[in-house]
This record gives sequence, C-alpha cells and structure tokens, in this order.
Amino acid sequence: MGVARESQCQQTAVHEWAAAHLSALGDDHAGWSVTGVTWRERDLAVLRLHHQDLGAVAIELFEEPSERAAFARGPRYAASTRRGPGLLDVGAPATPDRARLTAYALCSALAAATTGPAVSQESLTRVPAPPPRLTGEELAHVLRGALALGEVPGLERWSGPRVGVMTRWGEVAEVEYMREGTSLVFIVSPRDDSRSTFVRGHAYELVYYSDDLAPEEHEALYARDTDAIESFARWFRSWDRSHDPA
Repeated sequence: MGVARESQCQQTAVHEWAAAHLSALGDDHAGWSVTGVTWRERDLAVLRLHHQDLGAVAIELFEEPSERAAFARGPRYAASTRRGPGLLDVGAPATPDRARLTAYALCSALAAATTGPAVSQESLTRVPAPPPRLTGEELAHVLRGALALGEVPGLERWSGPRVGVMTRWGEVAEVEYMREGTSLVFIVSPRDDSRSTFVRGHAYELVYYSDDLAPEEHEALYARDTDAIESFARWFRSWDRSHDPA
C-alpha cells in the first residue's frame, strides 16, 4: 500500500500545481479546470482539462532533458498537447480558438516554471515478463500471478481484479474491475499488428470495454474512466516488456 499512497500524493501534487498555473492565466481562460492527472508512462504525465461548454483537452507534461517533441520547453519541464478519445484536437481547424489558446498558454506556463513537483514516478514493482503467445487460461494464469504481486497504482478505489477467459477473436484473457456498480474490463491477447488496439506491448496487446456502455460509446467510456484506463495501461507496459537478460 505504500506505493499506492506515494502515487496518490504525487498525483495530488501535480494536479494542484497545474491547477494553480491554470488559475494564474487570468480571466481570458476562465471556465477551465484540471479534472485529472494520470501517467501515460513512468515519466510522462497527462493533464486533462475540461470546460463545460467547450469540452476537454489534454496536455502531456514531462521533465527535461527529454527527446520527446514539445510545444514548450523550459529549464525543468516541457509540455505539449495530446489527442485522444473524447478530447478536442487542438490542432484541428474546427477546434474553438478559446480551447486552443488555453491549451497552449498552459503548456507555456508549465514549461516556464522553475519549481514544482517531480513528474517522473518511481518504477513499478518489477513483475516477471510474460512468455509470448499465451492464450486462454494459460494467459489468465500468468496475469493473475502478476496482478497478485501488488495493487495497480491508480486503481486503488476499484474492486478487483477478476481475471477470466472469454472468446473474442480467439481465447483471450479479461481483467475486470468494478466501481460503484460500473464495470471496466481489459482484454489482453497476443499481439497482432494488423488489428486496431489501444496499447501494444512487446508480445501482447490491450483493449478495454464496459458492460455499461455500447461499443459505439467508446469515447464516453474513455472520458468516464480515463485515469483508470491509463493507469492499467501503464501497468500493462511495465509487465509486457521484453524478457530480462538471463
């Protein structure tokens, strides 16, 4: 549980710091709020901003030096906008100028900061990398063992996981979480580069769904459970890596 508390404290620190910078932008950017912070990678945080009338945008935040592309760079931080399900594409002509200006202004403000919280998280507990090409119960068994080694940071308020086997495009493993009567299910299956997916790891790929929403409501599901989805995706990447050297 120590890892979970540390993760929550860092998430809160980044959230409050970003919200303060957003508030300091002034009246021209009123109506926006920071609604979530999650980690796409260990050293890459994603800030989600929402406006009741305009919608949602996301900003990637990371520490310098970095080889990642950025809209703005500073002595300690760099920031860029991000596209994704349920988010306004800041670069698209149809996106309201007010959304674009706020996203770019906050990127610049965060990058210019010389003090603030650490963005990079501690490495997740190392779990054995999975052997490739497992399906069905064999894959589910390996997932159960990996998930039993520690709680997935970011999913502390969800019950589960329940790991089972279902038939989709073959026998796949499903990892189900529940919260306040809603479900969030992750499908893990052998990697197939010809198939559309959410995350590709070294040997497996990850998609998600919910029994509460229809498949065509994918963007609504991502908007509802962004933090949980991105948290599990980060765990998945740390697990499905190339085997450690013998």
